[in-house]
Amino acid sequence: LKLRAEPDMASLQIGRVTWGSLVPIVGRSQNGGWYQIVWKGTVGWVASGYLQVRQGDIAAVPVR
Repeated sequence: LKLRAEPDMASLQIGRVTWGSLVPIVGRSQNGGWYQIVWKGTVGWVASGYLQVRQGDIAAVPVR
């Protein structure tokens, strides 16, 4: 899964998240299409359709 610098498919790829990994969601886009996560110390964005929220309420995550 590509980790992007900004919530946009054309944004610079800054990492790659291993499939099946558990990651903290620290932010979300206004439209809900992107989640901001922390992966190996790097904060970036992933398309929300590729993640499954396992714990907590996504509505409680701040919009960034």
